[in-house]
Amino acid sequence: MLKFQIDNGHLEQVITNHYGQNTDSLIRDFVGYIQTKQVQNDIGVSIEQIKADEGVQISSVMEKLRNKYE
Repeated sequence: MLKFQIDNGHLEQVITNHYGQNTDSLIRDFVGYIQTKQVQNDIGVSIEQIKADEGVQISSVMEKLRNKYE
């Protein structure tokens, strides 16, 4: 389990105004944000690999993506 504290009064107020006491929605949205950042990072790595002529077959890519995100 991870726990963290927000030491930014303005950000805390924005979060409280948006989510109130609904921690389930806050957690769901936070997890979605982290997953999106992971996908963006993976895409960035892929672009760099293509630029370096280190691309891989699409079938291999799709298999790895299914295993990672399903």
